[in-house]
Amino acid sequence: MGRGAGARQPGGVSRASRRGDVVRVNHQGSRRYADAAFRSGDALLLGPESRGLPGEVLDALPAESKLIVPMVSGSRSLNLSNAAAVVVYEAWRQLGFAGAA
Repeated sequence: MGRGAGARQPGGVSRASRRGDVVRVNHQGSRRYADAAFRSGDALLLGPESRGLPGEVLDALPAESKLIVPMVSGSRSLNLSNAAAVVVYEAWRQLGFAGAA
């Protein structure tokens, strides 16, 4: 979960770090965000609430990188900033709250 220049992925998606993975969070995710094993250097991609990430971005990344934030059945969407906060906090928790005071 850091920044840095790296190699370009198909579809114009750039790596956050040579050691990290690009993880996408989308309404069509195949596994829950809490089941992912986050590592330092991972980058999170979240799309607009109304339509999610563009198809070319989704197609450019492996299926195992597709995560979902579970919601109550019938819910339209989770506010993007709330979804980002939930996933970022879980990743930070898994990293031992690195940098916390």
